This record gives sequence, C-alpha cells and structure tokens, in this order.
Amino acid sequence: MLRRFQALMRRRLSVSQRFALLGFFCILAITVLVCAAAGAVLRAQLIKHDGAVIGDLASRLYTSIVPADFFAASSATSPVGAGRLWEFARSEQVVRFRVYDADGRVLWSDDASLADRHFGENAEVAAALRGETIAKIREPGADGAPSTLRGFPRLQEVYTPVRYQP
Repeated sequence: MLRRFQALMRRRLSVSQRFALLGFFCILAITVLVCAAAGAVLRAQLIKHDGAVIGDLASRLYTSIVPADFFAASSATSPVGAGRLWEFARSEQVVRFRVYDADGRVLWSDDASLADRHFGENAEVAAALRGETIAKIREPGADGAPSTLRGFPRLQEVYTPVRYQP
C-alpha cells in the first residue's frame, strides 16, 4: 500500500486533478474558519445568556430575602440582612460572593478580608451599577487571581444590578 501511495505521489497530476485538490483544500479551510467563528459567537452568546439567567435569578432571590436598608448601612456597622447572604455564598456553585455599594466599595463578601475595600476602577462593577448584567469566563490560573481561586480551571463571573423598585 505504501508503494502504491509513493508511486501516486511521483505521478504528475493533471490540471483538473490539481484544481479538484486545490478546491478540496479551499473548502476544507473555509469550513474550518466558519466553524471556528460560529463556535466563538455561540460560546459568547451562551455565556451572555447564562449570565443573564443567573443574574436575574440572583437579583430576585436577593431582593426577596435581603431588605433594601442593607445598602444604607455605614461601613462601621454590619448591614441589616448580612447574615442572610450566607444562603447565596454557601451554594456549592458559588465560589466568591460580593455585594458592592453605589461607590464600588465592597459592602459585604463571603471573604471578610474583602469587606469595606475599594478595588479601583472595575468596568464590570461600573456596568452593573448602570443596570447591565455582565457575564464572562475567567481562567484564574492565567491572571493575577487570588490564590483561593487558582485551583479552578475556569470560573464564570456574573455582575448583576440589584433593583428593589421596577
């Protein structure tokens, strides 16, 4: 079989055979590019949709168990309803849970060392404060993630606004 293949390779291809072979490789390349592009678009849309569903559910649950006064607490006192947030944070699907105030300061976190901190400009938090839900996939090992998150191959971050009034 190997000899037949080698003999075939030594033989010169006709113009129509070259054209057919070139056409095959062009179609193969176009198919691979279209599939890669469609896969990237589909992945982005699935992440966006999943984030919207998670954000909407979290916002509804949050507003049903945590009073609106939670956001009015001063930084020196524990916000009213803070204990109820552990219901979110203890879920096995939740790795890190933070609540930001309107200034972008961490009002509550399941990691007490993060509470009352401001991490500078955060585009995702700013978008959530404008009313948008942002979802993205993050690979903690690839960037400067906290050491507690590095054990995960990838995480989905969801930033969602909390509204108590329509």
